[in-house]
Amino acid sequence: SETLNSQSLAGLVNSALVFRITEEHSRLAGEALKKVRHQVAMGNSDGESFAVLIGLATVAAVTRAPELSKDVRILARVLRRRPGTHFDVDALVRVGLIASAANPELKAWCESVGAWFVEIAQQEMTAEDASGLRQHLRKFCTVVPDLWPYVGKADAALAAVAQAA
Repeated sequence: SETLNSQSLAGLVNSALVFRITEEHSRLAGEALKKVRHQVAMGNSDGESFAVLIGLATVAAVTRAPELSKDVRILARVLRRRPGTHFDVDALVRVGLIASAANPELKAWCESVGAWFVEIAQQEMTAEDASGLRQHLRKFCTVVPDLWPYVGKADAALAAVAQAA
C-alpha cells in the first residue's frame, strides 16, 4: 500500500516477543518504511508514536536486523519533527538502546549507540535534560569504554547545553 499507519505495524510489533519472527519480517517492515519515506500515519498521541518506535526497536533487536534499527532512528527523527510531538529524552535513549541491540558485534553496537546519542544530543533540550543525559552517557562509557569514540560529539554538545544554564 502507498500509506503506512501504526495499525499496519501492530501485528508485527505485538508478535515480536511471543512468536519466533525472522529477519525477513524485519526486512519487510524496513522496506515498507522506506517505501513511504518513513511517514507513518498515526494519531496525535505521543504515546502511540512511542509505542511504534519501541515496538519496531524491539523487532529489530530480537531479529538482529541492523537495517531496521537504522530505520527506527530515521522514523524517530521524522516523528520528532512533527508539530506537537514531543518525546522525553530518556524515552529516546531507551528506544535507541533497544534498537542498537540489533547489532551483535561490539563495534557495530557502539556505532549505533553513538549515532543515537549524537542525534538526541543535537535536539533542543533543557540544561537539566542535557546534564542528565550526559550523566547517562558517561556511565555507559564507564561500563563500555569502547563507546567513547562514537559518543564524543554528543558529550561535547551536552556539556555545552548543560553549562549554558
